[in-house]
Amino acid sequence: MNLKALYCPNCGGTVKYDIDSGKKSFFCIHCGSQILIDDDIIRTEHKEVIVDEAKIQEQLAAVEKAKIDSSNRKAALKSALIMMIITAVMALLLMLIPIIYVIVSH
Repeated sequence: MNLKALYCPNCGGTVKYDIDSGKKSFFCIHCGSQILIDDDIIRTEHKEVIVDEAKIQEQLAAVEKAKIDSSNRKAALKSALIMMIITAVMALLLMLIPIIYVIVSH
């Protein structure tokens, strides 16, 4: 096995090519471009990636909404917990008032 280090013409990533393999092409492990070897001339065949900007924006908006929903849920749970504590303290005070009244009046 006779390896030669090459740079991908598309992304600049380092790739290793086995000279003895006789293969005329291989794929970059970094960007996926097909690298063509022809008499020590290195070329790439880059496949164009079509980016759907609208879909990406839609997905980002969904992520942001999920973050906001999560934040709102935490705030609602915190408020509910505070209300439960206040209610429990008030109920305890209402139970103690008659007992305190009896103690103080005697």
